[in-house]
Amino acid sequence: MSRKLPITIGITITLLVAGVQLTSAGRGDDRHQGGPDIARFADELNLTNDQLQKIEDIKADTHRKLIDGKAELEKAEMDMRDLWEKGIPTEKQVNAQIDRISTIKIGMEKIKASKRIEMLKTLTDSQLADLHKLKMKMHMRRGPMRGGKPPDMDCPMGHSMGPSF
Repeated sequence: MSRKLPITIGITITLLVAGVQLTSAGRGDDRHQGGPDIARFADELNLTNDQLQKIEDIKADTHRKLIDGKAELEKAEMDMRDLWEKGIPTEKQVNAQIDRISTIKIGMEKIKASKRIEMLKTLTDSQLADLHKLKMKMHMRRGPMRGGKPPDMDCPMGHSMGPSF
């Protein structure tokens, strides 16, 4: 077997891992971390200054945590690249590194979900209902097929996978 094959395989896997990281964790604004920024609807929802401050605090805390997560992810991906560049790693080594990368990504998704839940908790029942109406209006403007399936009408936020803001 040629020595170039393991290196080629290693580079291919590294590029795939890096591509997944760029498409999943490298997004910077709130719209890509679970939907549009709820503060954008401050006037329509009649958010109080206290609510806005809580939302901003939640966003800042989340941003800090995601910065740490992105750094950990980048280190884990570098370790994977190093593993392949050193020769032919064992399947156990590769699987362990894949598990490490996956665990970091899952942790980042949990941070984003926690942010959305905490932001929802700042709203009153009336504001939640108004937010649902606003999201439905936005969905109707986009058209049902552009954003995928229509929102789940049984969910208070109109989403089957949880609220997206």
